[in-house]
Amino acid sequence: MKRFMFSSLIILGAMLISGCGEIEDMIEEATERTITIERTVLDNTKERDVKSVVVAESLELRYGTQPAGEVNVEKLADRIEVSRLGLNDVRFYLEGELRNKNSNPALVRISIIPNNYGEPIQIGSITLAGKEELYLHSLEDMDQSYETIHERLKSALHQLDTRYVLNPVVQVEGDTDNGVAIYWLKLGAMPVYWMNEEMPAGSLSSYKDNLREIQDATLAGSITNHGEGYALVRLFLSTNEEVDPENDLIAETMLAPGESRTGLEILVEGGADKIKSAIKSLINGKGLNRNFVIVSENPLEVEGDNLCIKAKLVVGLNI
Repeated sequence: MKRFMFSSLIILGAMLISGCGEIEDMIEEATERTITIERTVLDNTKERDVKSVVVAESLELRYGTQPAGEVNVEKLADRIEVSRLGLNDVRFYLEGELRNKNSNPALVRISIIPNNYGEPIQIGSITLAGKEELYLHSLEDMDQSYETIHERLKSALHQLDTRYVLNPVVQVEGDTDNGVAIYWLKLGAMPVYWMNEEMPAGSLSSYKDNLREIQDATLAGSITNHGEGYALVRLFLSTNEEVDPENDLIAETMLAPGESRTGLEILVEGGADKIKSAIKSLINGKGLNRNFVIVSENPLEVEGDNLCIKAKLVVGLNI
């Protein structure tokens, strides 16, 4: 009997020793859990076209300078802000219809007064031959280079305050007894989709005291360009009010027409670490700004298939 009891104790001891790793695993599982968090970036199709605002119409000048009057360009506010913040390269342009009623050449200068006060900023000029009627559909029709006029427009628009008002100024030079007619003049900008979201401080702070680890931080899903032109896509995460376009960039790609790419493929180098760092800041009580921007020279049509920021939180349980 004693021999039987002694043998049983030996067997039981062996079972306990061999199973201690499994018991530790059971305790670990009982004291922590994994939570998956997702934040959708794009899960549908976004379409955007060019936008423009009439800044002058029905003007007729023989010579001299004439302000066109105060114009509100708030319709272009999203384009202006994306450019001003440095989130993407937005192209601005002028288009219009002009006619030289005189037989002699005429020079038409176009300037802009931001916020309707201060000195005019010269944008560019157009040389019209005698009796010429010009449909201005490209900055290449102007005397200066496309890049020069674009940079001058940017400089003027970046100075606008929250009213988004400006005053175009037109000047005519030359022997123009019969004058120059400006039937209409528009300020326009390329297609832009911009999503700006503030994730409030404290939205994940309940995990602050129990967080053990952040795992598998990534950009999941995919994105497809259905438009006829290239689309430049950028995603930023920032813990500050002001976006740092260089350091806050987590994903970027240039999509050709018809091209699809996964979220993982468009992450920049170190993008996953930036996502992890941003989530940790959010858990520690800081706010988070998310900016997602797409631009294209052509009408924009981009589709997201559950493109989202994704990570796993390993948190401890109070038992």
